Amino acid sequence: MRCWAKLGGTRLGPEEYFAQGGRILARLEYDVGDEFLPLGGRGISRYAMHICNAGSAAPEPGGTPLVEAGGMLFKLEYLNPSGSFKDRGAFTGLPPTPSDVVVDSSGNAGISFTLYGRAAGHRVTVYTPRGVSEGKRRLLELLGAEVVFARDREEAHRMALAAGGVYVGHWLNPFFLVGVRTIAYEVYEEGVVPGSVIVPVGSGSLLLGLYMGFRDLMEWGLVDDLPRLIAVRAAGHDELFGIGGHCTLAEGLMIPSPPRGPEIRRAVRESGGWAEGVEDEDILKALKWSLKKGFIIEPTSASAVAVALRLRDRVEEPVLVPLTGSGLKRSETFLNK
Repeated sequence: MRCWAKLGGTRLGPEEYFAQGGRILARLEYDVGDEFLPLGGRGISRYAMHICNAGSAAPEPGGTPLVEAGGMLFKLEYLNPSGSFKDRGAFTGLPPTPSDVVVDSSGNAGISFTLYGRAAGHRVTVYTPRGVSEGKRRLLELLGAEVVFARDREEAHRMALAAGGVYVGHWLNPFFLVGVRTIAYEVYEEGVVPGSVIVPVGSGSLLLGLYMGFRDLMEWGLVDDLPRLIAVRAAGHDELFGIGGHCTLAEGLMIPSPPRGPEIRRAVRESGGWAEGVEDEDILKALKWSLKKGFIIEPTSASAVAVALRLRDRVEEPVLVPLTGSGLKRSETFLNK
């Protein structure tokens, strides 16, 4: 598949985009092809005909289970190699040749880019808020990242943009979305066409990847409509939809005004969806419910569970909830609450 970073009338392939430093907010544009052509295997390379800029470093992401619980369907993205869905985006979101790369992250994206970046010969520097969980900080160091601390998530972003090297952070990187699209493909191949998808939204890469993936399936004539996309935002940290309140636990959602905000709003609107806010109490209840069902997830994942439990009798079925990140990196949340 051919793909480009689109900025106005200019299209840049992956090599050209990263050669310019990766600091351009560009839309992902790609040639989807005439038909769906999955190959053998269970990982992301099953969709080699529909992804571009894919890495070759093991372990390969994708092929995560889809399970039913409480009348809803859960995609266990926390079982990807580094413990989050962001492995899919890191697999397609790195420069084609070894480079010094920089990324800003509240934890999971930094871990994913470090895992795949180091395996592919990149040197990785991660800018992260001082309040990042201890488990994520230690894992970044063990994987070989150079870790630089910032006051908060938005300062980490500014510092990464000002640093040297190639910026690969998913706030701007269009090729990150290439890999995330494959979640929709896997759900379809399980025989499921969701009526609603409840998605935690920080930078918006998961929601946009799902939107693109289901739109691809529509283009191929395999599904009739987009699922309704319900965006879950941290209460009090949202300038996209104006959701007030108080949330401190979901560190992955605390991005008040993500750069791809207009794209996020457009995808939600086009799908007939809307946004819901979560507070700490909602997240803690959802964490307890999830543990009883056997899902060891982090608070950002639990935010989507909280909204799913709130809405499950009021939205179109089947209801799909991606469980985005492992709770093993945030065990202090369970121990201290």
